[in-house]
Amino acid sequence: MRKRFNVSFDLQAARHREAARLLDEQPVGQRTEFIVDCILLYDRSVKLEKIVRTAIQEELRHFTDCQVPSDPPAFAAVLQLDEANLSDVPDSLLHAMDDP
Repeated sequence: MRKRFNVSFDLQAARHREAARLLDEQPVGQRTEFIVDCILLYDRSVKLEKIVRTAIQEELRHFTDCQVPSDPPAFAAVLQLDEANLSDVPDSLLHAMDDP
């Protein structure tokens, strides 16, 4: 049994144009498999991102529960990051733990 879907793309939107281009590049007869692969890969990536976020949040909670060294000023100096160091980090990575 087959289920049929009708899909339309808004060619004014860049993402839709790119998706339509990628779909057009698929050989006739292989487009359904391409769409199935894309949907399943997207679903897995969303689930994996959720697992990674949860694991990192749990580890950060554990880290914040740790005892602070007896010399807080020295500890703060070690953890201090200046703007030059942060400018080299991609923005997506800096906000990786932000809630989506």
